[in-house]
Amino acid sequence: SADALAVLATHDFPGNIRELKNVMERALILSGGKPVQAAHLQLFDSRPKLAASPKGESFDLESAEHSAIQRALEQTQGNVAEAARLLKIHRSRIYRKFPHLAGGSQ
Repeated sequence: SADALAVLATHDFPGNIRELKNVMERALILSGGKPVQAAHLQLFDSRPKLAASPKGESFDLESAEHSAIQRALEQTQGNVAEAARLLKIHRSRIYRKFPHLAGGSQ
């Protein structure tokens, strides 16, 4: 779609052609065979941002990673390999964080 093309044209793609290829493959899957929309691209601002956390609440890398993996697993209906692709990590990292998934039960 035109909005998807506009988003693609303005994105930086620090991973170059491999990143573009991965984004397009994921968008085609998410679109379900329909025209790709901007939301299917799932392109986010690559500059790191920290959200303000409520007072007294600690923010650490371990819990942030755990949350990101959980969200990816929810988005992929528990498909570890696809979640790893979305996060650009190896699936063994997900299995280390969530050992109950290693037994084959998702």
